[in-house]
Amino acid sequence: MLASVKFISFFLLLLCGSTIAAQLSSPGCEGLTSYTDGQPNDPIYYFQPGQLGELTVVPEVAGASFNFVWYRFTTGSFNWTAYQTQNNQATSTITGLQPGAYFVSVRNSSNVIVGCYRAWIAQILQEPSVDVQPIASNCVGPIDLSATFTPGQISSVSNLPESQLVIDANTQITVCFTGTHSWVSDLAFHLNGPASCGSPDILLMANPGAIGQGAVCNNSNNMNNFCFSTESTNNINVCSGINGLTGTYGTYGNTPIAINWAGIYGCDAMNGGWTVQVYDCIGGDVGALTDATITFNGTDLCGVTQNVVYTTPPGYNSAITDNSCSAATASSFVVSPALAPINLNCSFGYEWNSDPYVYIADSTTSLNISLASLTDAQGNPIAWQDIDFTLDITVNCDENASLNDCFGGNQSDTETYVNIPQTQSVITPLAPICAEDGVVQLVADIPGGSWSGPGITDALMGTFDPVATGEGFFDVEVTFADPCILPDMQTLEVGVLPNLTVNFQDDVCEDAMPFDLMTTSLVGVYAGPGIVDTNLGTFDPASAGVGAHNITFTSNTICPETLTETVNVQPLPVLAISPDSEVCPGTVFSLSASGADSYIWSPATNLDDPMIANPQATVDAQINYTLTGTSIYGCETLGQVTLTPIPEPSISVNPVA
Repeated sequence: MLASVKFISFFLLLLCGSTIAAQLSSPGCEGLTSYTDGQPNDPIYYFQPGQLGELTVVPEVAGASFNFVWYRFTTGSFNWTAYQTQNNQATSTITGLQPGAYFVSVRNSSNVIVGCYRAWIAQILQEPSVDVQPIASNCVGPIDLSATFTPGQISSVSNLPESQLVIDANTQITVCFTGTHSWVSDLAFHLNGPASCGSPDILLMANPGAIGQGAVCNNSNNMNNFCFSTESTNNINVCSGINGLTGTYGTYGNTPIAINWAGIYGCDAMNGGWTVQVYDCIGGDVGALTDATITFNGTDLCGVTQNVVYTTPPGYNSAITDNSCSAATASSFVVSPALAPINLNCSFGYEWNSDPYVYIADSTTSLNISLASLTDAQGNPIAWQDIDFTLDITVNCDENASLNDCFGGNQSDTETYVNIPQTQSVITPLAPICAEDGVVQLVADIPGGSWSGPGITDALMGTFDPVATGEGFFDVEVTFADPCILPDMQTLEVGVLPNLTVNFQDDVCEDAMPFDLMTTSLVGVYAGPGIVDTNLGTFDPASAGVGAHNITFTSNTICPETLTETVNVQPLPVLAISPDSEVCPGTVFSLSASGADSYIWSPATNLDDPMIANPQATVDAQINYTLTGTSIYGCETLGQVTLTPIPEPSISVNPVA
């Protein structure tokens, strides 16, 4: 059901607002509410667990003594309940207060309200705390943040009623009905109070038959703004022949019976939950309640005049049925009770922060965060470095109390991430490796790495087998499980023994010109007697001398190989030949030679065989013969012989006398 309620004034806002909250004080730590219904906030005084609260009010007006009426807010009934009264005092202090809202009305000696104040007593049930776990050191992350968070807890705080109009004998009450029904003498009218004050039932007018009049004494129809009021002295007698029900009355019956309003004294008119009912205690006639209004006018706890009106919504219709002569069956208009107080959440939040600043995603929503990289707020990379990470408690339920450090506990905790500089590992350099030398143990300046690459046969020991790779260049690498040790790579050169073949000239003559010995195309170094150029392998027989000479060739390869060959320097043949001779012309002369293995006489003129050692020469003129004697090694020696004819003598015989 809908109701129109009008109460509150600017005066009440001033009295209960925070502008005069200083008049109500407490030794508790002070905070401030955060009402969600737009009301001015009230102070909250926080006390430690198990510590009862205390409030003191000092009137802000002049006067020797005052009367103080204290109230405590009752959550279940959503109203203020009288708590304690102190009269004829300059100030008032109440102690031993359980958590809750308290209200005090201050009256002067003339019983005029001069001030109203309210405040909350709250108890800290659990102090908030944060604890950041130690952060592991490393070189390139990740940085793993972990923490525990214990949110604070306080006793319940809620929205409060804006005011309270407690009904008493001075409260003006009017209840009106409009509707249809024939034989109005069938009807009785009731006002029921809210459950918050015990659901009292006020009989506004009884059925005439119930008070000794005729049960069906009036067959007129309908109700039209038919009202009952504490301010009216009019009496209604349904059986007196009136036409319908209208007007405002304070009594009823042929012998006036006053309405007893006392049953709702003490109820809060502003708390809702009111009900008006129309009973039909006689059968045969029906109708409907189409409009009803309940009005309360009086002063609230602060002495402010309040006018509270509850009325049916447009188009309202509640049937009045035959024999509906009980609260369960009567036609009714029910005012919705006041809503239960809305609790004010006291939530404690947290936030990760860092120094120097780095961006932390989910800094307010996650206690366990892993930072794989470091960036600023714009996403720009930040170098790994030492950083202080702090988890701070942020208080949402009462910032004022947080500023006053009311909640205690550990509000902040910091741990430091220490960045370890990366270390570059270095593999001990190796000279070129010869496969024939066998396996090699690779070594790095930092032990404990894992080796990989061609030829690695033992990753833990760093064993390299050049036979497995063969000749060439091969990259090997050492890596570490520790990301703070950078890997290193080296290129190994592997060689094999060359397949050397030599083609030295075995025999040379001692008078041969220096010449280059023949080997493979490999570059190397020559050594031995007669070597006059070690790089070209130039051999000088004359320098070596006659004899057998061992010449070595060592290749300039990864795997150097040395071969030795013998070069024989052969002597020139020593010729023994005929001496120069004079011969008789036309005679045959025998030339002779020895000391060589083959002979050639030149010219061949007048010789019977120039290719033998001892040819026959027929001399008819002077001839110079050249003999070339050659040894079996091809070494040559030249010799010469001149044959000169003897002139024939001129013989003359002296005549004999």
